[in-house]
Amino acid sequence: MDGLIIAEPYISDILNGKKIWEMRSRKTTKRGRIALIRKGSGRIVGYADLVDVLDPLTPSNYSKFYDKHRVPDAISHKQDFKWFTPWVLDRVEKLSKPIAYEHKSGAVTWVKLDSLSTQPPETMSQSSKSKVELINTEWANRKFSTEKFNLERNVIAGLIAFLAILLELVVLLSLPYWVLTGMFSFALFLSCLIGGLVCGAIAGLLDPSFANMTLVED
Repeated sequence: MDGLIIAEPYISDILNGKKIWEMRSRKTTKRGRIALIRKGSGRIVGYADLVDVLDPLTPSNYSKFYDKHRVPDAISHKQDFKWFTPWVLDRVEKLSKPIAYEHKSGAVTWVKLDSLSTQPPETMSQSSKSKVELINTEWANRKFSTEKFNLERNVIAGLIAFLAILLELVVLLSLPYWVLTGMFSFALFLSCLIGGLVCGAIAGLLDPSFANMTLVED
């Protein structure tokens, strides 16, 4: 959201419903909901819809629209006065509690507002705080479950690798028996199968992408 910086007394006139034209020196293409910032305060004091930008007024007809722009003749008749373009505001909302924001260096007319900076922790409602605490709790539980799952997986993979190595040793030590009984081919197949099981279990233990996997929920 963008914030429009407005000086006193004009911003108070806008918030109190006395002023619907914010006078500027040029047109803008911005439209929609904007924040209203009191100049020099570092606070958002309200919101409004910027619904239209009109053609510039002339010095001769400026005073005719005083009820809309609230700029006194003593100011508008000055030689260096340049704020002739009306920015039309609607649906003005005055905040009962102004919101602090981070003012970017060099911002004079508009401030690009960060949604997080416009709602500091102290202004969050109790329900919002409860939601944040619930999310943090769920995330901690999920992280614990994932770590527990990885630990159990590593233990199981280690046991499988250990048992497979034992079986491999038994098969290798029994090769003379398999040769004598004419079952050498079966022994070779069994040895390769167990070897593959050992390699798979060890790969599962050493693969960092699998060891660090996280559980994803829709």
